[in-house]
Amino acid sequence: MGLSTNGENTLRLSISGMHCASCVAEIERRFKNVSGVINASVNLLSNSAVVQYVYPKTNPETIINSLDGSQFTPRPVMDEASIFLNRGAIKKKKELYVGRFILSVFLSAIVVAICMIPGLHHTVGQAILGAVYPVLYAILAGNVIGANFMGNMLLLLLTTPVQLFCAWPFLKGAVGSVRSKNLNMDFLVAFGTIIAYIVSLYITFEPFFISQ
Repeated sequence: MGLSTNGENTLRLSISGMHCASCVAEIERRFKNVSGVINASVNLLSNSAVVQYVYPKTNPETIINSLDGSQFTPRPVMDEASIFLNRGAIKKKKELYVGRFILSVFLSAIVVAICMIPGLHHTVGQAILGAVYPVLYAILAGNVIGANFMGNMLLLLLTTPVQLFCAWPFLKGAVGSVRSKNLNMDFLVAFGTIIAYIVSLYITFEPFFISQ
């Protein structure tokens, strides 16, 4: 981090943890609330920020510390090499997001097909029941509850990676937004999917609750 000189200075930062316009607004708000900051501009696409401030009214350390307690991680950008490395990190992050997206689309497509194609849910459940528990299959071959339960277990196995791995950036961002007391889109997405997942868990194991 370069030394500040008396008067107006510019601080360039690389910021990770941003996902939406609400994140940008939150970061800019925190920076601008620091006494001595003249202006702050955050770019979501490049995961970067430019902060103009007056030294000694404030300094880079104080500006960076203004994001403490949030889901955002700022790092000073001092030269072209740092900018190049930051772009490389952004590229890798985007590739990871694309991978998560492709996996979620693939698994979700299977889930939708099983749920929407008439009779497929029951057929798949019967097939799994016969493959995993041959003895139970002979007993429950005509039992709709048994077949549906096995079908629901398959759906649970398919949706759990989507909820916990593919959606991890949203879950992580939601925790950060709660800590910073500024609920954003991450919180809305995470809250909605968690509720749906919990309800699905109940439906999956509902036969056991009813039997008791």
